[in-house]
Amino acid sequence: MKKVDIHVHSRGSQQVVRGSSVTKSLGIKESYVTFEHQYRLAKSRGMDYVTISDHNSISEAVKLVEAYPKDTFMSCEYLIKGKPGCQDLEILVLDIDQHLHGELMEAAALGVKAFVDLVRKEGRPFTLAHPAWAVQPKPRLTVGELEEWVDMCDIIEGINGDCQRENEVAHIIAKYKKKPMSGGSDDHSGLYTGLTYTVAPDAGSKEEFLQHFREGRIYPDGEWGSIRKFSRELTAIGKAYIASEKCKRKTMGIRKYAAVHPGWLLRSMIVPPILPLILMMTARFSKEAYEVRCKQLEDAYLAHIKQKHEQLIHEVIGSLEKKLETSIESLEGMVRPSDKYIPTYSLVEKVIKYIFGKKDYVHTDFTDRNA
Repeated sequence: MKKVDIHVHSRGSQQVVRGSSVTKSLGIKESYVTFEHQYRLAKSRGMDYVTISDHNSISEAVKLVEAYPKDTFMSCEYLIKGKPGCQDLEILVLDIDQHLHGELMEAAALGVKAFVDLVRKEGRPFTLAHPAWAVQPKPRLTVGELEEWVDMCDIIEGINGDCQRENEVAHIIAKYKKKPMSGGSDDHSGLYTGLTYTVAPDAGSKEEFLQHFREGRIYPDGEWGSIRKFSRELTAIGKAYIASEKCKRKTMGIRKYAAVHPGWLLRSMIVPPILPLILMMTARFSKEAYEVRCKQLEDAYLAHIKQKHEQLIHEVIGSLEKKLETSIESLEGMVRPSDKYIPTYSLVEKVIKYIFGKKDYVHTDFTDRNA
């Protein structure tokens, strides 16, 4: 049995946290964690192999594999362009190299079909990340989009360490579609790596783990998300941001830093004491909003399944009724009128007369001849 947390972020994920206008205006990045920290944490929590799956980047994953080649592999979480007016989606691809990464980035801009076709052509393991989690605030994720994504992907992420009700939706659709599931912590802060993971029960090596993943012989395990976890993670990212800015000022010098960041002095006095509180409130409000939206998506999907089943039942009943009518008509065609197989009375009478008219064959004297 081999266990791997396949959904781990590091400072290679350089997108700005979109939780609130504060995080956007300050330019707080999604992660400030080094690959060394994530590697040590994953190994300390029993992971057999380690991977980094940053957003659209392999900069830290390359360093990880170079530093620890025996028990690591490169991965990436790609943002896939959705249809016009629809949500984008994210797909985790495992065991990639730098050349393939460039091709996948180009395919991601073309849409999910082009992307999945390329991944399948290259024979790489992949999974649909947090399928019920909306990548963008708008537009709303619809049941039609969700079902289309799941149909295109062989495996979906069933346990994401940063999700709650989203995981429930993932389990519902995975069981309905009979899809295998993966698991990963989706850690951005260096707190929860290795607490959620994917298990390949029959794998004995890194190569076998990846092969079994491709074949769907895996299952997810570990912790689910919570408001408390999300709040701690966002607060940790805020503290890492403050430390990073201090390091920048020291490295660049005050003058250069001030030229790039006007008003830095005021921000450096105000931000550190109030930022943790702001991020805690942001985490709670955003998580609660996601829970409400995801509950609506779950209800819509269950109603969709019910409607499809009712329609299927009507189609099956209609098909059976049609087959029954056809069978009855066929049987009626096989039944012949009685005069076709029962002899007429005149024919029976002729036969009897013929039989009893033959004295040599029919004994008509019922007296005892020996009397």
